Amino acid sequence: TWMSRYGSVTLGLLMDLPGMPKFTMPGCGLNEAGLYAAALWVDEPPNVLYPDPGERPAVVTAEVARVLLDTCGSVEEAIARLGEIGVTVIEAAGEICTLHWFLADSTGASAVVEYPDGKLTVHNPPKYEAATNNFYEYSYEVLSGYEGFGGDKPIPGDAAEPTSENRFVRACHYMLEAEKKGSVSVDDGFVVMDKVKQHEGSKTSTSRTQWSVVYDLGKRSISWIAASNDLRRTIRMDALTFPSNTTVSLDIQGSGEGDVTALLQDSRSEGVGCDAGIGVLAPLFVVPLFLAMRRGR
Repeated sequence: TWMSRYGSVTLGLLMDLPGMPKFTMPGCGLNEAGLYAAALWVDEPPNVLYPDPGERPAVVTAEVARVLLDTCGSVEEAIARLGEIGVTVIEAAGEICTLHWFLADSTGASAVVEYPDGKLTVHNPPKYEAATNNFYEYSYEVLSGYEGFGGDKPIPGDAAEPTSENRFVRACHYMLEAEKKGSVSVDDGFVVMDKVKQHEGSKTSTSRTQWSVVYDLGKRSISWIAASNDLRRTIRMDALTFPSNTTVSLDIQGSGEGDVTALLQDSRSEGVGCDAGIGVLAPLFVVPLFLAMRRGR
């Protein structure tokens, strides 16, 4: 257990695992101190292992981003916190929730945190501020074979299979293209996200992209589009308050556009969307369904 120091806004997954109560897993989020944390599925190679926590308090992979957003105000604090806790996996019906994490804060600091072969490894900062679903070293080994990154392969085109490797290469390439202007806008962020989204699934994932979200860490704003609503919606963190022991939810896939900050200020929104889709989309990992403002535990 832990006590929250900060309120946060997260875009999350509603989890329905055999033998466990329904719970929510933050996919990514921003807290009121300006810390951003994202949890990403990670696949071998190398082996995905989490060391025995020993005497340290243990947190399951699905809750790591929540712990960091609740208790840390910077990337530096988050890295220190990870050294104090153990991480364990959720295993249900033969499926294991293996993750790695991307961290950033409003000072410009960033880090990729993962456990290849059971060892806590922190890349602080990463060479490029991007991550997909492979370990850091493997992703950069692949990247080094492409034009502009040390190799001679052409950058994968729009018709390329949206594998984790291709999406990483495209993310790095289009991110650097955006930075050539000298400054990067929220619009640029959505251009990059569009270049890496999945339309109908791939060999490595049967799911189309359910949301694309861009965080402006300087202005503390969150903007997103969703599979069921491609109109951009935005939340301004500086306009929110975070009462203790309070959760307010919105359906990520719901209607609306523009500034929707007021919907997270309305206590009548509490719980909206939290049970949608259970038993219809999957018994295990349900697609992203809600966005929540939270403080306290």
